[in-house]
Amino acid sequence: MRWFTPLRTIALVAVALWVASIVLPGSLRVDDYMLDGRVDPKLARVEDSWDVLLLGWLGPLSIDNGGRAPPGYEAFELFGIWGSYFARWAWYANPLWLWNIIRMFNGKQPRPLVALASAVLGVVGLHAYSFWALSDHDYSSAVIPRAGAFLWAAIMAVPLFVWLSGRLLARRRVSADSL
Repeated sequence: MRWFTPLRTIALVAVALWVASIVLPGSLRVDDYMLDGRVDPKLARVEDSWDVLLLGWLGPLSIDNGGRAPPGYEAFELFGIWGSYFARWAWYANPLWLWNIIRMFNGKQPRPLVALASAVLGVVGLHAYSFWALSDHDYSSAVIPRAGAFLWAAIMAVPLFVWLSGRLLARRRVSADSL
C-alpha cells in the first residue's frame, strides 16, 4: 500500500490548512453596538477560530434579532435576510468535511452530496450575522468573518473539488479509450 497517493496527499494538505485556519483570527465580534447603527470601536474584539470551533455548534440556539451588520461591514451580508439564519448552521460543515477527508485518506472518492453540503455550509459561514446579546439595554452583537473564516470556507470545498476533478478525469479516460 502506497502512503502518498493523490487522495491522501490532498487530504493531508487539507487537514494542515484546516489547522492553520483554526490558528488564524476567525471573526470580529462587535458586542453591544446600538441598534441605531452607532458602533463603539472599544467594544469590537477579534475571536480566535479555536473559540468558534469549540462553541460554533451552539449557533442554531442563538436568538436572531433581525439586525444588520454594523456600519462599514455591510459587504459581508452576502445572502440577504436569510443569510443570518443559515450562517448559524455553518459549524456543521466540519463533521461532513471530516467524513469525506477520512474517505479520501482511505483512498476513496468523497461522496458528492456530503461534499456539496459541506461546501455550501462553508460559504454560508462567511455571512455576517447579528444576534441579540443578553444585556439590559437595546444592544446587539454582530459577527464579521476574518482571515481564518475565509481559509476555513475554502477548505470546506476541497472534497467537492476532488469529486468534480475525479469525475472529469474519469470522463477523459473514457473518451480517450474510445478513440
